[in-house]
Amino acid sequence: MTRPTTRPPRGIAPLLFASLLALAALSVPPAGAATAELQTTAATDPAEPLPGTTGSVSLTMENVGLATATNINVQLHSIDDGVVINKTERVELGSLGAGDKSTVTPYTFWVPPETRPGIYLAEFTLEYRYNDGGTIKFGSLTVGVEWKVRLPKALHVGPLAPDELRPGVPQELSLTLSNRGGSTLSDVQGSWTNPDGVLMPLGQGNELYLDGLAADGSVSLPVEVAAPADATAGIYALVFTFTYTDTSGVQSTSTATFAVHLRTESLLSVALDEWKDDEVTLSVSNVGLGPANAVEVRILDGPVQVRPAAAVFLGNLDPGDHTTATFSPAPTDLGRADAPLVVEVAYTDPDGVRGTMQHELVLGSAPDGGNGGLGTATWGAVAVAALAVGGVWYGVRRRRRGQKGQGGA
Repeated sequence: MTRPTTRPPRGIAPLLFASLLALAALSVPPAGAATAELQTTAATDPAEPLPGTTGSVSLTMENVGLATATNINVQLHSIDDGVVINKTERVELGSLGAGDKSTVTPYTFWVPPETRPGIYLAEFTLEYRYNDGGTIKFGSLTVGVEWKVRLPKALHVGPLAPDELRPGVPQELSLTLSNRGGSTLSDVQGSWTNPDGVLMPLGQGNELYLDGLAADGSVSLPVEVAAPADATAGIYALVFTFTYTDTSGVQSTSTATFAVHLRTESLLSVALDEWKDDEVTLSVSNVGLGPANAVEVRILDGPVQVRPAAAVFLGNLDPGDHTTATFSPAPTDLGRADAPLVVEVAYTDPDGVRGTMQHELVLGSAPDGGNGGLGTATWGAVAVAALAVGGVWYGVRRRRRGQKGQGGA
């Protein structure tokens, strides 16, 4: 019986094949082998606490390994004097699967009132377990956190009063500065801006200065402001920025923003447009700077009785707009031929306030085309002259809804 013989491989190819097999074997881990690996960061809330305040410490954990991390726990390792943690014993955090991420808040802290400004550090030790192919293994890491303790701003800016302006009318506002720190502040310098560019400085400009402000002291500074006569009504911001130096030589900054309400008046005039046997037509114009909304006009009294007795609705009138309202008169009351025609106009101003104005118009003894009557052109001239001397209305009544401290316009 002849037995086969085994010959060794010849050439380079067999050797190369064997080398590749060996490398592949090295790159494949044993069956069941896996690890858990936690990446953890810590943060405080607030990040910059004040002395005498409390907050919390949170941990954000991510398992970048292939095995579940179990029995995760954390314990305070060290902390600087000046910050107090509520727990020093070990805190259990549970488990975290492979690829999972979680944020927990295991601690609260307190900054004692006597803590000085500065950076304070703490370190926490985090431990966990994982199953590595049937073998329980342990992992651990150290996590650091910092607090930037700061003092409250010693210089308090505000309030600013009054908070209303009218276009074309310079106004002196009063800004209050208060030192809420425990020492005198020196070289207090400030300025203000209006981001919209509508409110402008007067007098001393937009710069403010104090040599010093004692602890617990307050002072009021004048702020002269004006807006152009044609400025649009609305809310505008005044932004104040102050720098100052405390007794230790540290320079700080305080800022504040205030809302200033620019109010524009709605001013309505009424003139006789035409008086005929069968109708009375009135011309209503908005001669103010602000829009007048929901305008209504009615005749209250005079030498004629008119129909309709209810108000005629005219809608909204922007500055410079005018429109007409026509009434149908009943027979003329000749006994009151020289009595004025009393007209009331109701409207809503830019602040949403409902107001009324009353006007007196002299009709004459007869309608247009009769004896003694005036034509439309003549009445228009009379109305313009009356406006020029400021006598087109004799009373203004404003009924404010939901606003305090507002009087008649």
